Amino acid sequence: MQKLNTEITKILNMPDVVEQFRNLGFEPQSSSPEQLAAFTKLEIVEYARIIKDIGILVE
Repeated sequence: MQKLNTEITKILNMPDVVEQFRNLGFEPQSSSPEQLAAFTKLEIVEYARIIKDIGILVE
């Protein structure tokens, strides 16, 4: 996992890749696998709350 993270970080630091992401409205960021896991957990909680609040049901 660390090797993959290292390679992705290298790619996300390439000027042409940064420019392509920015042209799409994204700000590229790199993080550790642990930071990504923590961020993902927070996002799941937040989106679950939003879905519940607006009453979306699984069909």
